[in-house]
Amino acid sequence: MIALRPVNYISQVVSVFKFPEAAAEARANPQMRQVVSSFSQGFDTTKLDLSGSQKARPFVSPMAWAVFSAYLAILMQAVVKFSALKFGVGKDYTNYVKLSELVKSVLPHQSDFIEEYGSDAYHYLLGELEERLLVELRSMLAGVEDDKKTVAQAAQIQKLAEEVQNAMRADQSPEANARPRP
Repeated sequence: MIALRPVNYISQVVSVFKFPEAAAEARANPQMRQVVSSFSQGFDTTKLDLSGSQKARPFVSPMAWAVFSAYLAILMQAVVKFSALKFGVGKDYTNYVKLSELVKSVLPHQSDFIEEYGSDAYHYLLGELEERLLVELRSMLAGVEDDKKTVAQAAQIQKLAEEVQNAMRADQSPEANARPRP
């Protein structure tokens, strides 16, 4: 999560835009792309290193990993949106149906909030996901065993997280094929 702090900032930046309108403007207006780029504060998606989290995966509980996966999916969705704005792609490559299912499965009490605000709600749930992850890690360190229901829930959350990741991989990255428009 520490390595993801710059991405959390990108999520915050993206959360202030009405994405469809901003994407259309960024596609047509190079000055808009410059403004968005100025918010990046040197953030480079190609230098994002998640190897530390991958190394930790075997040592954390299934639920802790599931919560982290939801947290990461929200941040990666923000990166995709930011890249689309920065390069004027004009399209968002996120599968919001799967992402919504994922976030609701981790934070079911936020389902109404997610339904009302859609993807605009996700950034505002990151703090709660961080807290939930810390609770899971504390429980794990205290030796609290997961029950069958928790393990099944974690497996379902992880399945949804993998579906979100696969959907993002299936689409083309806006950064990879972006060509600034005049």
